[in-house]
Amino acid sequence: MKRSVLKVAAVMMLASCGNGGTTAPAAVHGTFNGKALNAQDAYSFRIVFGSNIRTYVVITDYANACNLENTNARKPNTSALSFSLSSSALLDAGTLSLGGTGDPAFETAYYTGFDSSCNASLNESAATGSVTLTNLDASTVDGTFDLGMAGGDHATGTFNAINCPYQAGTDAGAFTCN
Repeated sequence: MKRSVLKVAAVMMLASCGNGGTTAPAAVHGTFNGKALNAQDAYSFRIVFGSNIRTYVVITDYANACNLENTNARKPNTSALSFSLSSSALLDAGTLSLGGTGDPAFETAYYTGFDSSCNASLNESAATGSVTLTNLDASTVDGTFDLGMAGGDHATGTFNAINCPYQAGTDAGAFTCN
C-alpha cells in the first residue's frame, strides 16, 4: 500500500512540472509562420558564460517540457517559442527591447516547429519586439512579450516559466523523439 501511494505521489509531482498548477504557464496570441502556438507549458533556465548570465525562457505547446529538456527528449509535431536574455548580473523586473546592446539585453526570440521526426521544420525569428519581466525569483520567471516576426507575423502573450535547472550536456549529442 505504501509503495502504491508513493508511486502515485511521484507521478503527480512529475505531471505537475509546469508551474504547480497555480497559474497558466503561458498564453500566446498570434501566429508564427502562419501557425498558432497553443501554449501548454513554460520553463526557464540560466547558463553562466564567464561574467555573462544568459536567461532563457521557453514556451511550448506540450506539457512536461522541463523534464523532457533534462532528458534530451523531444516530442514530434510540436512547437516552441524561446527568448534569450543576457546580463552581467541576475535580471531584475523591467522591459527589454529586442536587439538592445545594453546590459541587460534581449538578444533573440525564436519560434521552432518540429516535424514527425522531431527535426526543426518551421523556424521564424523575431525582427522587433520587447519582453517585460514582472517577477524573477528562484522558482519562476514571469512576464509578457510583444513580437514582430521576420516573416510578418505578430504575437503577444504572457509567461509564468518555472525554473528548470540546466543540466550540462543535455543540449549535446543525440536526442530521443517520443
